[in-house]
Amino acid sequence: MIEPRKVGLIGDPVEHSVSPAMHNAAFQALRLPYVFEKVRVTEEDLPKFFQKMRGENWLGVNVTIPHKEVVRKFMDRMDDAATKMGSINTVQNKDGTLIGTNTDGAGFLQSLQSDAHWTPNAKRAAVLGAGGSARAISYTLCQEKIAHITIINRTFDKANAVATMIRNNFGKEMVSVTSPTSEGAKDALQKADLIVNCTSIGMHPKTNELPITPGIHFKPGQLVTDIIFNPQVTALLTQAKKDGAQAFGGIGMLVYQGALSFELFTGQKPPVDVMRKAARAELQNN
Repeated sequence: MIEPRKVGLIGDPVEHSVSPAMHNAAFQALRLPYVFEKVRVTEEDLPKFFQKMRGENWLGVNVTIPHKEVVRKFMDRMDDAATKMGSINTVQNKDGTLIGTNTDGAGFLQSLQSDAHWTPNAKRAAVLGAGGSARAISYTLCQEKIAHITIINRTFDKANAVATMIRNNFGKEMVSVTSPTSEGAKDALQKADLIVNCTSIGMHPKTNELPITPGIHFKPGQLVTDIIFNPQVTALLTQAKKDGAQAFGGIGMLVYQGALSFELFTGQKPPVDVMRKAARAELQNN
């Protein structure tokens, strides 16, 4: 019996992931001989994992927190966007050559446009966090002609690194940096048309935590999004709804970025509806 080729998710932790259910449902629907599994890999074990991956039966892997930036050094090459944004969420294995790319930003944008019916052009955004997802989403929003982005993060150096990436690629006037507890953060959140939580604050099991300072409120006309998908309605989104803003969860980004990765891994168009249904069912069962 021929062993099915493997696709996977690496990160630390990965227990919360519903990607195996989503991808395996798509493989089954298209009758593809692949299997998707999640693998907890610490940062110390990344060199060993990628060396092993080159010689084993791997099509590729998705990458989640906290590895989206550090895995760059293990790639043989990266596409242009991943190189510029400095973040990878998808690694293809082409006969032992590791190729890094990023589908996070495109997946987020597709979810905004298709599910929330929202476009970034000439609007203002506040991005909470400064990790790999924040890099990808900020880069993509700038590509789509967002007017201004404020990066809100506890660690100034990390926030400034994202801002530098934006300035280098899109211009100095497009971005500013502030900390979550500052008046600058409160002002940026009030002025933003779009607020994006790219942190893990509020993710299962710590579902009562907020990534903003208590006492800050949203307003009607704002779109508050959270890339967290477990729970599907986070404490941040609950507050946004209470304040009269539009609240939008992370399941769409999860599905669309996964679908884009699926196509890179398999060369086939994914059954997006099958993937979304499987992801939702897995979340309800957890």
